[in-house]
Order: sequence, then structure tokens, then C-alpha cells
Amino acid sequence: MNIYLKVRQRVGNLAVASVSNAVCSGCNMNIPAQLYNELHRFDSLRYCPFCRRIIII
Repeated sequence: MNIYLKVRQRVGNLAVASVSNAVCSGCNMNIPAQLYNELHRFDSLRYCPFCRRIIII
């Protein structure tokens, strides 16, 4: 919960963004292919390299 609150403070109310077709819904930028593949592992939190939100699929 601490991480969520820190991200929320940094980027505003929308701290978590979904990713669809390798596009972050928070900033509408294409995330790198390797990061998109890593999201499917579900082993740790990942962040959008552009808007720094927590990203999920």
C-alpha cells in the first residue's frame, strides 16, 4: 500500500493504469516489447517508463 500511495502522490489520482495492446492507458504511449512481455509473468510490480504509473494487464 505504501508504494501505491507514493505513486499516487507523484502522478495524481490515477496511480494504476492498464495496458492493452502494449499501450499504457495512463499516458497512451506504447511500452517497450520486453516490458510488455514481463507483465505477463506477474512476479513483481512494473511501471510505465513514460508516466511512471503502476501498470497491469
